[in-house]
Amino acid sequence: MNKNIKKIWRFLVDLIEIYLPVVSFFSMFLAFILQIFTRYILGSQVEWTYEVTVIGLMWVVAFGGCYASRLREHVSFTMLYDKMGVKGRALTEIISNIFLISAFVIMFFPVLEFIDFMKIKKTAVMKVPISVLYAPFVFFIISSTVYLTRDTITAIKVFMKTLKKGSSK
Repeated sequence: MNKNIKKIWRFLVDLIEIYLPVVSFFSMFLAFILQIFTRYILGSQVEWTYEVTVIGLMWVVAFGGCYASRLREHVSFTMLYDKMGVKGRALTEIISNIFLISAFVIMFFPVLEFIDFMKIKKTAVMKVPISVLYAPFVFFIISSTVYLTRDTITAIKVFMKTLKKGSSK
């Protein structure tokens, strides 16, 4: 039973972090191509295509960022980090992850309040509630916090291992 729950959970996470951004990007791309075609070939403009591209971009960035965090494939500036030893890297990762986790925890409820407040506003053409546009950011905060916590625990284990090795010399 436990394996089935893990499979279902992994599928749901993949659905949100991989397949939803792919569908969003595909929709955004098609709307963008249609927008170019109608504007420059047909000489008229289809109004809703701009909103689809903006919504698609927001969703691709938020949900795709979750997947990048899961794989630790996000952009990082490591000039100083690469020059450190294992102990320094682990300590740097612990400190920076705790800082980011704290920031995400602090902003969580204000973000929820903002998204709830924005449900009264709608997009100009498609009349989509603005809260729908920003909703993926909540998932981004939650998943990033979970992945950062996982990485922090791993870094703490590495740091503790280096302390033990240092004291046994």
